[in-house]
Amino acid sequence: MPLVCSNPLDIVWKERHVCDYCKTKGSDVKTTYSAEIWWGIQACKTHADWARRDIRAWWEKQGWIRIEDVFELCPEIAAIPEKTVRWVDYMKHSRDDGSIPRSTVGEMVFLRKCMDYRMPVYTHGVYHGHAFIDLPELALSGVSQECIERLQAKISAGFYKDDFDAYLLAKEQEPTSS
Repeated sequence: MPLVCSNPLDIVWKERHVCDYCKTKGSDVKTTYSAEIWWGIQACKTHADWARRDIRAWWEKQGWIRIEDVFELCPEIAAIPEKTVRWVDYMKHSRDDGSIPRSTVGEMVFLRKCMDYRMPVYTHGVYHGHAFIDLPELALSGVSQECIERLQAKISAGFYKDDFDAYLLAKEQEPTSS
């Protein structure tokens, strides 16, 4: 019997091109929804929507928000030019040479609850590395207060709450094996 829900698994060690839901094999199973670079859910075209729901539910449970979903909600953040994000160094000096990172094939970028959903920033210049800024500090880089409040409200309500609730509902309806 096919699964109704799935959780991300190590995609390096599991069989490739096998749907996690119906176990269909073949080239139809190309979509891997990643939680992190080596973890994800494989789904055939029929179950691609379930995979999207389940990975977002997993992110909600972990307290993670994918940076690209932040950009979709607040395009102003994505539009900040590179090396212009304002941040404060450990000496309390204001710097304006940061960049909002983007996910790549080798690295996914998330805002994380354990970091109080602070915005990750790649720093350039004298201090090269990573910093994290509080969301209201995005206003120093030209992001509108309305955009920041919209993002904060979405985080407070549960960024992927709808997917998490749908996952729980589907999980309740999933048959148990005896």
